[in-house]
Amino acid sequence: MIGNDRFIDQLEDYLDAFDGVTPLPDRVRDAVHAALPDTRQIRDWPGPLRPLTPASRIGDPARWGVVAAAIVLTVVTSTLILGNRRPGVATAASPIATSALSLAPSVPAPGAPVPPGTTLDKAQYGGCGRGGPPISCIVPGTYTVASDVVRAKVTLDVPDSWFEWDPGPGLEGLLVERGLDAAAGSGWGLVFAAVGVVSRDPCDSTHGTFPIAQTSSVDGLITAIQRWPGFEAGQSRPITIGGARGQVIALTSSETATTCPLAVLWKTPQGTALDGYPMIVREAGPFTAQFYVLDVHGELLVIRTSDFPQPSTFEVEQGLPPEPERHRSDQQTLHAILDSIRITEAP
Repeated sequence: MIGNDRFIDQLEDYLDAFDGVTPLPDRVRDAVHAALPDTRQIRDWPGPLRPLTPASRIGDPARWGVVAAAIVLTVVTSTLILGNRRPGVATAASPIATSALSLAPSVPAPGAPVPPGTTLDKAQYGGCGRGGPPISCIVPGTYTVASDVVRAKVTLDVPDSWFEWDPGPGLEGLLVERGLDAAAGSGWGLVFAAVGVVSRDPCDSTHGTFPIAQTSSVDGLITAIQRWPGFEAGQSRPITIGGARGQVIALTSSETATTCPLAVLWKTPQGTALDGYPMIVREAGPFTAQFYVLDVHGELLVIRTSDFPQPSTFEVEQGLPPEPERHRSDQQTLHAILDSIRITEAP
C-alpha cells in the first residue's frame, strides 16, 4: 500500500493534469484517508516473480492501485454529494463497506454459479474464505484456461481462497491465498504454460535454444529438461490428466539468484519467459517444482506445480519463519484441482 498522503497527492496531481485544478474538499480527503487502508491493491511480486508482473492480465499493480483508490474516491465522493443533495437538508453520509468494493464490474451473489465458459482471466473476485484481505480470491466455480495458453478447452474447479496470476501471454497461474502473514502473496500453486523455444541452458542465453522439432513432443521436452546444466531432474513417470497423456518430472536446482539471476526455462509461442521459480532462490534450498508435460491433441501443455508442504520461495523472501507443514492442506487441494481438470477439443 502506498502511503496515504503520497497517494492522495498522486490523485490530486492526476486531477490537476487532466481535469483542471480541482482540489479535493477536506471531507472527501478525510473519507478517502479512512477508506484506503482497507482497500486491496494488486500485489507487486518481488524476487523471481517480479519481472513477469507487467504483462499480467490483472494489470500493472500501480495502475490497478490507482483504479482501486479511484473507485473508493468515486464512491466516497458520490455518497457525500448524494447524501447532501437536498438544499437546506443536512443528511449524514452512509458508511462505506470497503470490503464490498471490487475491481470487477460486478460480483455475483453468494452461491451464484460461475457462468459456463468463464476463463480464469475473466474471473470474478470476492473475499477469501479464511481471513485473507477482501477482494483477493476468485469466486469458487468451474473455469476455463485462457485460449492463449492452449487451443483445446481445459476446464478446472477452483475452490475458495485461490486467485489467478497471469505472467503474460501463454502463461496462466492459480495461486493460493494464505492470509496477512504473507501480505504480498503465497507464490504457491500451479501455472499452465504453453511451450515455444526451449533453452539449452536456462542460466546462460548464449548457449541458444533447442530446435523446436526436438522439444515439440512430450518425450522431447522431458529430454531437454533432463539436460539442463545446474538442474537436477528426477525420474519421469507417465501420467494422465483430464484425458490427456504425458509425463511428470520433478526438478530442483543448485543455482541461486546470484549465479542465475535471469533464468529462462523456455518462452511461450508469444514470447513470454517461464522463469526458474521456485527452484532458483537467493540461497540454494530444497525447493522442488513438478512439471506435468501433456500432449493435448498434438499441442504441448505444461502444468508447473509447487507441490511441497513448506513455505514457498516467495514466502521465505517475505521473512516467514520455517513452517514444515504450512502448505500440507493446500497440497490436498492442489491435487483435487488437478483431478478436476477436463480437456476437450476446442469449439
